[in-house]
Amino acid sequence: MSPEVLELTNRAVRCSGWRWVRGMTVVNPVGLFRGVVIDVNNTGVLVYAPKESSGCRLLQPDELPDLTDPATIGCLASLTGDDIRELDLVETLVDVLDYNDSAIRTDTVVS
Repeated sequence: MSPEVLELTNRAVRCSGWRWVRGMTVVNPVGLFRGVVIDVNNTGVLVYAPKESSGCRLLQPDELPDLTDPATIGCLASLTGDDIRELDLVETLVDVLDYNDSAIRTDTVVS
């Protein structure tokens, strides 16, 4: 994990609105994959950890969200409290997808 991403990650988890959300990818402090959040309840954050014998376990205190993972970024966006459909980011991403589609269509010869 780069120092910049680590700094952003630490800022995010210190925010009062921070919480773990199902679907977030979990990494250790150096950015190595540890698992995926599959449930958040009153006993803690349950992580699916495929490399461990039990397969599932509770989140460890030193584990962090992976802010380089698209699903985790989407979960982070949901924590803002804004309607995700109104976020400029989503519109920009759709514009890029649409642009990529049109570029592919013009590059492809259909007979």
